[in-house]
Amino acid sequence: MEKKLPKLLWDEWNTKHIVNHGVTAYEVEKAVKDKNAIYLEGKVGRQLLLGRFKKRLLAVVVNKDEKTSKMYVVTARDMDKKERKTYRKEKSDD
Repeated sequence: MEKKLPKLLWDEWNTKHIVNHGVTAYEVEKAVKDKNAIYLEGKVGRQLLLGRFKKRLLAVVVNKDEKTSKMYVVTARDMDKKERKTYRKEKSDD
């Protein structure tokens, strides 16, 4: 089953915010397109995307923008140990 790729919504705030975590918008856009990306339910109606770009494993928190139906990037960072384990397990189950 092919996943529908979300269109991401960027603004000055979230673009600057992810830089604080050492992540670029380009890396996030590529991680979202990872064929092994995993989408999990996050807190407060948000979604957590676990995806890879090159050797980097990223956790991206998104929230659906009701006006545009795009996914607003709340934050992005390197996956923590538990997230990496989940990503690798799901990837190997395919």
